[in-house]
Amino acid sequence: MITGIMMGAFLLLLLIDVPIAFALLGGSMIAMFVSSQNLMPAAQSMIATVDSFALLAIPLFIAAGDLMNRGGITSRLVELSRALVGHFRGSLAQTGVVAAMLFGGVSGSAVADTAAVGSAVIPPMIKQGYDRAFAAALIGTAGTLGMLMPTSISLIIFALTANISIAKLLVAGLIPALITGLMLCVYCYFYASRKGIEFTDAFSLRRLLRAAARAIVPGITPAIIVTGLVGGVFTPTEAGAVAVVYAAFIGAFVYRELDWKGLLACAVHTSVITGLVMFLIFTSFAFSWVITLERVPETFSSYMLNNTNSPLFVFLLMNLFLLAIGTFLDPTPTILITVPIFLPIAMQYGIDPTHFAIVFTINMAIAQVSPPAGTVLFTACGIARVSMSQVTPPLLPLMGVLLLSLVIFVFMPSLVLLLPNLFFAK
Repeated sequence: MITGIMMGAFLLLLLIDVPIAFALLGGSMIAMFVSSQNLMPAAQSMIATVDSFALLAIPLFIAAGDLMNRGGITSRLVELSRALVGHFRGSLAQTGVVAAMLFGGVSGSAVADTAAVGSAVIPPMIKQGYDRAFAAALIGTAGTLGMLMPTSISLIIFALTANISIAKLLVAGLIPALITGLMLCVYCYFYASRKGIEFTDAFSLRRLLRAAARAIVPGITPAIIVTGLVGGVFTPTEAGAVAVVYAAFIGAFVYRELDWKGLLACAVHTSVITGLVMFLIFTSFAFSWVITLERVPETFSSYMLNNTNSPLFVFLLMNLFLLAIGTFLDPTPTILITVPIFLPIAMQYGIDPTHFAIVFTINMAIAQVSPPAGTVLFTACGIARVSMSQVTPPLLPLMGVLLLSLVIFVFMPSLVLLLPNLFFAK
C-alpha cells in the first residue's frame, strides 16, 4: 500500500515535469508521511550514504575524462584508431567505434564519449559519403561502450548501491565492451560493403607505430587503472585520483594543450555534474529506504520463488523490465531505484552479482540510445544535426547488435566472470 502510494506520487511528479531527483524525494516523503514514520532515521541514512570515501571515485573519474578531452587526447586516440582499422571497408565508421572504446576507457561516461568522439568523427564520415543519420546512430551506439570500460561511472554507482566490489565490476566490463565493439565493427564492414563505401587508407606499419607513439601516454590510462586495482596497489577512489593527476600532467606538460583556463573550466564542469549525481544519489536513498522498510524485495522474491524455479526465466523478465524502464529514466536513477529490489532476487536464484551488474549495464546502454529519452542519442543527433525520426531507421540494426550482445552475456556468464575470477579471489 505505502509503496504503491510512493510509486504513484513519483510517477505523477514525473508527468508534471518535476526533475527526477525531486520526484524521488517527493514520492518518498509522501509515503513516509502517510505511513506516519519517523523521518529522522531516513535523514540520517541519506546523509550517511553520501558521506562515503568510495563515492569520491565519481567526481575524480569525471574530472579525469574532462581533463583528457581538454588536453588534446581525443584527436590522438582517433588517429590511432584510424591507423588500426583504416585499411578495412567502412574504415571511418570502424574508427569511430574503436575511438569510442579507447576514449571510454578514459572518460567512463557514455555522453562524454559520444560528444568527444562524435565531434571528431561524424563530420569526416558525412564528408566521405556516410548518411548523417547513420553516423549519429553509430557514434551514439559506440559511445555507450564507455559504460562498460574500466572507468565506468555507471559501474561505480552500481557497486556502491549493491555494496559489491567496485574493482571486480570495473574489470568485468572489459571483455563485454571489447566483444560488443568488435560486433559493431563487423556491422560497419558489411554496411560499407552494401553501400559501396571503400576503405580510406592502405595499412601502414609506420603510420600505426607513429600513431601509437602519439597516443601511448593517454592510451595506457585504462591499463594503469586495471593493473592498480587488480594488484591491490590502490582503491578505485585512489585510482580516480591517479587518473586526475596523470591527465592534468600530460595535458599541461606533455601535450601543452591544457592551460589554467582549461583547468578552471574542468573544475566547474566536474562540480556541476558531481552535484547532480550526488544529489540524485542522496534523494534516491529515501526511495530505497521506503522500499526496504516495506520489505518489497523480500515480498517480490517470495512471490517469484513460489511461482517459478527457473533462474533464466526470472533473469529474462528482469531484462525486459529494465529495457522498458530505461527508455524514460537515465542509468543512475534506474540503478538506484531497481538494484535494491532486483539484486536480492537475482542472488536468491543463484545469479552472480557481478554477472547481473554487467547485464544490467548493457540494458542501460541500450536504453541510452532508445527513443524517446536516450541522452546519448540526443547528443549524437545534435552533433550530426539530424532529428530523432531521421536517426531511428539506421539505429534499429545497431540496437539489434546491442541486443545480440545482451543475449550473449545473459547466456554466457563465463565471459563476464573470466577476468574477475582470474584476478580476484572469491
